[in-house]
Amino acid sequence: MKTNFTKIAAIMLGVIFLLPLMGYADSITGDSLIGTTYSSADGQKVSMTSYNDNNQKYTYSGVAVNFSTHVVENNVTVTTPLANDGDWFTAFCVDPFQYAQIGGTLSVDLVSPSTVNGGLKAAWLFEQNYKKDPATVAALQVAIWEVIVDYDKAYNLTSGDYSITSINGKTLTSANTTWTLANSMLADLQKNYIADDLDYMYRISKTSTKQDFIIRLYDAPVGDPPAGTPEPATMLLMGIGLIGIAGLRKFRKS
Repeated sequence: MKTNFTKIAAIMLGVIFLLPLMGYADSITGDSLIGTTYSSADGQKVSMTSYNDNNQKYTYSGVAVNFSTHVVENNVTVTTPLANDGDWFTAFCVDPFQYAQIGGTLSVDLVSPSTVNGGLKAAWLFEQNYKKDPATVAALQVAIWEVIVDYDKAYNLTSGDYSITSINGKTLTSANTTWTLANSMLADLQKNYIADDLDYMYRISKTSTKQDFIIRLYDAPVGDPPAGTPEPATMLLMGIGLIGIAGLRKFRKS
């Protein structure tokens, strides 16, 4: 009886220890973005060149801007905690290779940022820098495109698979405040990036026909420590689990 109890306890503790590591896995099919819209006054004009993973070249002259959209996840309309905002969520493009769908209903998969190349870096930029200011919005959008397209290269807005030639009608010089701001965002990312709860808070829409967006859907769990710092409960479970496994191994040897 004691032998069976020891084995069962060790197995259960090992399973409990693994559960926190599985908490943020999330990829649900059949989700929707509804009524997506934007205002060009919220951003700035940008001219850019980008290459996808198949080395296809794309050029774009338009507006680097944030979008607003309604979100349905797992057949449930996601609501914001704010009153009188119509449950609109702010979104940024993570796909410079296709046009956005404005209005209507777009069927998508909503996935965790960690499942997309550069996705967590894009979420970090969003979390740290977003504010409703045209220069900030434009700088944040081109910085997000940079980490998504050049996810496997050094971040440089004038070279690589993603590059820009002008923002707000101005060439890229030190006098271009938006470009300078985008560079400072990328420098801050490389120095201070920590994943935090970004996989919990953010989703990226995935569709083969239209632009993909990154959206902040949820607030961070209350009381969560910074990423890279295990929660006390997790550490306790880990310790108990290891003790149980060690006890089982000692029992087997005896």
